[in-house]
Amino acid sequence: MKKRLQLLMCTLLLIGSIKAQELSIDADIRPRAEYLRGFGNLVPSGVDAAIFVQQRSRLKFGYTADKFSTYLSVQDVSVWGDTPQIAAADNNNSFSLAQAWINFKFGSGWSTKIGRQALSYDDQRILGGLDWAMQGRFHDAALIKYKNESGLKLDLGFSFNQNGVSRVNTLFDPNNDGNVRAVFDYKGMAYAWLHKDWSKFSGSFLFVNNSYQNLDTDGQTPIDGTVNRQTFGTHLVAKPAKGLKIALNLYAQTGKFTETVDLSAYNAGLEATYKPGKTLFGIGA
Repeated sequence: MKKRLQLLMCTLLLIGSIKAQELSIDADIRPRAEYLRGFGNLVPSGVDAAIFVQQRSRLKFGYTADKFSTYLSVQDVSVWGDTPQIAAADNNNSFSLAQAWINFKFGSGWSTKIGRQALSYDDQRILGGLDWAMQGRFHDAALIKYKNESGLKLDLGFSFNQNGVSRVNTLFDPNNDGNVRAVFDYKGMAYAWLHKDWSKFSGSFLFVNNSYQNLDTDGQTPIDGTVNRQTFGTHLVAKPAKGLKIALNLYAQTGKFTETVDLSAYNAGLEATYKPGKTLFGIGA
């Protein structure tokens, strides 16, 4: 009787602790067949089109408690047939850690989110998860976040990338298929995102500074120093009537592309959508 009572008490304590916590397990299986004829480059005469099936298999774990939450996601992105059927090991290096972060709550609306994570803001025109790509896009970053009940949100993000453990310098070589100027492979990043919601209007302001490692005259060898580029602008959304939404993007970019090439660019977009029922109509430029 005593053992049964102890077991019952342990069960009740376990149920009571689970109520304040939440564990989620989810899977994302996405096979996609593609027919490519002239994508990226014109197809030479007499060359057949490319046909293949690519699949993303992602397993996601989430845990939420009162003061913190954590998330872990692993994935395999491979092509059907790229591993022999009776191979002893999968040697295509397609398995990766997609996300792994933890979020702590300070109180009064403040929190910090640290680890590998997707950065998705507004319509994802500047910072987005790139989910149409099988592998997605993720950042190793630390965030300071704030939000309140009036719809005000503020995110401050910081990132510093290295190729590995080093005791001599902080030179960063992205080694992106020989394209070390790739816009994705920054050495450092700092950004601020401010957002406010009203009843029929919302607005965001984003400022991002990316730093890239200086290169030698060969354009491939990292050397001391960095070049910096700044991207900043606003995303505004108005909902003047039921089913009608108008969105405006205004962004500019300054700084340097290389040590000798300056940047000066802008992006402007205006879009209107109307959804009277289950059908969405849209026009934009």
